[in-house]
Amino acid sequence: MKNRFSTFVLLIILFCPAISFSQSNWIVYNKSNSGICSDTVTSIYNDSDTLWLGTMRGVSKFDGSNWTSYTSSNAPFNEANNIRAIISYKGALYFGSSGSSGLVKYDGTNWSSIPGFLNYGISSMDTDKVGNLWIGTYTNGVLKYDGTNITEYNKSNTPILSNYVQDVKVDKNGKLWIAMTSENYISKANAGIAEFDGSTWHLYNSENSTLTNDNVHSIAEDKDGNLWFGLDSLLVYKYDGTNWSRFDLSNNPSSNWSNILAIDTTGNVWVGPGYFAQERGLIEFDRTNITRFDLLTTFPNAGQVNALVIDKNNNKWLGTQVGLVKFNNDPEISLTSLNGGDSLTSLTNYGINWNYQFITNIKIEYTTDNGNNWSVIAASVPASNRTYWWNVPVVAPGSNQCRIRISDASNPNLMAESDSNFTIYAKVATPVISPSGGLYNNSTSVTISCSTDTADIYYTLDSTEPTQSSIKYTSPIYINKATTIKVKAFRTNCVTSVTNEAIYQMQVATVVFSPTQGSYNIPYQVTLSTTTDSSEIHYTLDRSTPSSNSQVYTQPITITQNTTISA
Repeated sequence: MKNRFSTFVLLIILFCPAISFSQSNWIVYNKSNSGICSDTVTSIYNDSDTLWLGTMRGVSKFDGSNWTSYTSSNAPFNEANNIRAIISYKGALYFGSSGSSGLVKYDGTNWSSIPGFLNYGISSMDTDKVGNLWIGTYTNGVLKYDGTNITEYNKSNTPILSNYVQDVKVDKNGKLWIAMTSENYISKANAGIAEFDGSTWHLYNSENSTLTNDNVHSIAEDKDGNLWFGLDSLLVYKYDGTNWSRFDLSNNPSSNWSNILAIDTTGNVWVGPGYFAQERGLIEFDRTNITRFDLLTTFPNAGQVNALVIDKNNNKWLGTQVGLVKFNNDPEISLTSLNGGDSLTSLTNYGINWNYQFITNIKIEYTTDNGNNWSVIAASVPASNRTYWWNVPVVAPGSNQCRIRISDASNPNLMAESDSNFTIYAKVATPVISPSGGLYNNSTSVTISCSTDTADIYYTLDSTEPTQSSIKYTSPIYINKATTIKVKAFRTNCVTSVTNEAIYQMQVATVVFSPTQGSYNIPYQVTLSTTTDSSEIHYTLDRSTPSSNSQVYTQPITITQNTTISA
């Protein structure tokens, strides 16, 4: 492991001035504003709430109020050095140099050089559960140090394919993992990943696994025991003990390696790209989405991230070419859309998008009256979704005073709101048919109206669904037979109305006899009539049921005897 970090709270800004950038998240500590011995920080470690920094010129310690530096003047470090790894081992701190200082021990009082390590360029260190210190080197493979003896594991006496070890990691099961790069940095299948359980070696590279690259630079383990590996081209692989998953974090063909990995308390993976990467800075990967903190977003560094550790408060501590950089865990939220100026249609899905930092869940609300009243869209949405598809409600008669508001579901004071209003167009009102259908004795005139201004009404008379290709309503409709009218109203930028329907049945009114039935002196005359216009009356005098073939009534019927008239 290149760097290890015990959780702590460090109030550096209370004790020394700091350089803050336009994003208040970034705070830089360097030689101009602190007691650090070099601006090039290559490793970070915390021991008992004391921050230890490995640099190009030695080691700097910060105890929360004071800076102390150990260089060639007061410790066994050479003038030009590069402390690449720091770790606590058997009650002392050990400092591994990729230069000529080798391995240096500090017991709290005295400094000493450990014999036998001067010829090794140390890249990384980690400890196992049985008291061994494992040391990765840049040219000699891996070393095991038990406090007295050194055992060397390299390609001459093990199956490993390269002596260029970039990182070592002992997992929670006690297995050693080794990240290697090719010695000529070109040949495939000459490096990769090695796994060692104390007796058996397993190798993983582009020839025997799903790895597409053999240059591996960094290792991290998450709380679930998954191992993460950073490779060239900003590739990151996850290994769950059985399966490999590949994630491409690059956005540029010239992207270089994943130099350093760390996993925060929420499980997000943080990656520091290598020096020659086009996208220098810091990358956050939440297993789905990628967030980049680079020079375009005021990342205060022109070089690579050499060291990356995360404290219990999710603050990111970076060793860089410009000093120690703290990336605060201050929660942030910003709305990227719907951010104003949009035109929405009711009952249509629109994406609400946001960016966030250190927020777990998002509450989403909307207003249609310029913020006087707010309605909840979603009470709690995972912030990592970054998008919520909103089915826009019906707003009648529409509004141009709409805004979205998002907030931290656990802290309503942390919020972001649309920069300006947007419009929600209404749903067109349902057309009204008058009269509304029924049984009629005479033809009738039907009118259709809609309360939505400038809406166009279309109708059909054959029971089919109206469209804008149907008959456009412009004047009353004359109904003189059984008819079903279906109507729908349309308006630009509005939701089409609900279909309305009216069913008309036509029936000739009952024949009226005058005089009505009774006893009369003969002869007398009976007249037949009906209120239905243009109807034709047929009648019989023999008690049979009239039909269209029966006698047509044209004039009063003269009655001279007992008679039953059916009409």
